[in-house]
Amino acid sequence: DSDKAALDGILAGMTLEVPDSFMISGVNKDEFFASAMGLTSDEGIASGVSFAPMMMTTAYALNIVTLEDGASADTVAADFNSSLDWLKWVCVQPESALIATKDNQVLCLMGSEDLYNQTVTAIEAAGWTTVQSLTNPNQ
Repeated sequence: DSDKAALDGILAGMTLEVPDSFMISGVNKDEFFASAMGLTSDEGIASGVSFAPMMMTTAYALNIVTLEDGASADTVAADFNSSLDWLKWVCVQPESALIATKDNQVLCLMGSEDLYNQTVTAIEAAGWTTVQSLTNPNQ
């Protein structure tokens, strides 16, 4: 529930209307959890939520995970960084990625500039701290 609340806080700060083709989905811890969230491991993670288009030509994904007590946000942020898959979409690539933390949560945003820039502004307004901002090395 804290994942969804964090996502709602970010989405509330966006002025660009998010298309109906986007879906919010809680990601259950199972054998596919880490790969669904863009991580190599689910160690130290209690839960997660993903916000992404179901089908469209925009490269965009926002994943938020809540850490278990005592887990390291720096370790999870480093895992997001090392696991970024710039080629995960078939027809498009994101220009940028952002990894940020807030309290016991870590988020990873990848996207094309239009939605990416607005999401970053909303993330910062919601009090998240940027750990790393990256540019697609393939472009």
